[in-house]
Amino acid sequence: MVERVREEEAKEGGNDMAAPLLDTEHERALLSQAIIETLDSWPQLHRQIFSEAHYHGRSVESISSSLGMRVDTVRLILQECEGRLRSALNHFGKTPRFLCACHPSTC
Repeated sequence: MVERVREEEAKEGGNDMAAPLLDTEHERALLSQAIIETLDSWPQLHRQIFSEAHYHGRSVESISSSLGMRVDTVRLILQECEGRLRSALNHFGKTPRFLCACHPSTC
């Protein structure tokens, strides 16, 4: 998708100095939309676990305690979610830092 947008902009002669900034803003908007769509496609429990870990900074142990689930089950769901999101976003290029395999929530 991003490649197609860049090709179209190149055809239109996007040599303006502001073009890279607009391209970055456009790519960021596309990435944000892809993240939202991906998370919306998950079961509610998976969205909740992912959100608690990545948007609220809660540990796997804390999430599992509040949900009454085993730590290893929450960890497995979180890893599955991260993998699914990583796959959904792979066409954007570089993996977002919060989805790197070395993230503490997945260790």
